[in-house]
Amino acid sequence: MKKLRQYFRDYGHIIKLDIKTEGGGDNARAIGLVEFQTPEEAQSALLKDGKYFGQDIVSVRAASGCTLFVTNYPPTAGEKYIRELFKDCGKVFNVRFPSLKFNTKRRFCYVTFFDKEGAAAATKLDGKLIDGKFKLQAKYSDPPARQQRSGAQAEEREIHVRNLHTDLTEDDVKSLFSKHGNVQDVRIQRDMAGKSHGTPLWTWRPRSRHRWQSRSWIKRASGTVF
Repeated sequence: MKKLRQYFRDYGHIIKLDIKTEGGGDNARAIGLVEFQTPEEAQSALLKDGKYFGQDIVSVRAASGCTLFVTNYPPTAGEKYIRELFKDCGKVFNVRFPSLKFNTKRRFCYVTFFDKEGAAAATKLDGKLIDGKFKLQAKYSDPPARQQRSGAQAEEREIHVRNLHTDLTEDDVKSLFSKHGNVQDVRIQRDMAGKSHGTPLWTWRPRSRHRWQSRSWIKRASGTVF
């Protein structure tokens, strides 16, 4: 690990290194994933392709298009579950979950494949219904887009509701709120054991004047007893 960091240190600031070993004996080989701070630094590191690393010539290629942002899977799912979910798509290099130290309600992960073909195949599972209620999201990871994402939240079509009974299901919530608008999606926040926090997010289908309609609904529904 230290030697690999030294090998690429002149090309930029290395954020993270991950090394896996394939095979055994004389056929063993190491594969490393090096994450740089900027795309420009990663691009410059490609100059190492075909160069010597000790007594071996290494192959260095860009890993862009190999990582997916995955969310909306069952709350009890761990790395084994995620790997099993994508096993037919290609070989998974690693699965990275967010730190739960400060927020145990976060439920997403990053899945990196050994090649772009595996990642491309995995995106075809986007929208797959799991256990009859979890609509899986599996999209290419695009960090710069985090600041420019559109959709329900950006258009103010997503409403956060508190103090609902924890026994309510997604279908119950949708039924309760459908009289106030055409509900597109309901997501109930759950802990790692799958227990509801009683704070669902629901999204209504787009119409004109999204912001005005959302605020009008909030004013009418706040304080309603269900």
